[in-house]
Amino acid sequence: MTLNPVLGREIKERMRSRRAVIIVVGFLTLLTAIIYLVYRGGQFALEQSGPFDLTGSSSASLGRLMFEWLMVFLLLFVAFIAPGIAAGGIVGERERRTLHPLQVTLLTPRNIVLGKLGASLAFVTLLVVSTAPLFAVSLVLGGVTPWQVLRGLVVIFAVELVLAAAATYISARARRTLFATVASYAISLALVIGTLVAFGAEMLWRSYRGEGFQNDSIVIYLNPVAALGD
Repeated sequence: MTLNPVLGREIKERMRSRRAVIIVVGFLTLLTAIIYLVYRGGQFALEQSGPFDLTGSSSASLGRLMFEWLMVFLLLFVAFIAPGIAAGGIVGERERRTLHPLQVTLLTPRNIVLGKLGASLAFVTLLVVSTAPLFAVSLVLGGVTPWQVLRGLVVIFAVELVLAAAATYISARARRTLFATVASYAISLALVIGTLVAFGAEMLWRSYRGEGFQNDSIVIYLNPVAALGD
């Protein structure tokens, strides 16, 4: 089985660039700082409520808290990074006038699209996998099982795939990188924030009609944060 030429070229170019190193280092530094603040804040809250013991239930509560915050911020970062990376894949080739040379090769349109999509997914997946040491801290403290971590990562990878695929489709149809980027982020915001707004509006309408709260809304199932929380 041979590697997709577009995928191979994209990965080599991206990982050899200084920008990739800056993104990875900045991403991990920011997440580490957030988790440290969550750790200190959780430790302070537990000390105020009673004796703090890293070998008992306090440790498990702290590990669970760090895990939940890490998952939420990781999901938000993926929802922000994936569209931005995938949006310029194909339309960028069109603007640089390098798309036509690709089209006259033996590569099929499917090879080009899948190569661009795979390169975007590979880089975002690298960012997610690089957070493994942070998840290890939560596992050591307790309150979290490897199965829960795996389930959370499956949701994040699913969100990554959906947003990257949507951004790649827009990139293939757009004429300008700016339009593709804005449209891709619009889809991401619609999933993360728009579905919550629609769910809130639906609950207000049901309350106005006197129906009360019912957990049968279809809109909330489209929200990645709700899926992660579930």
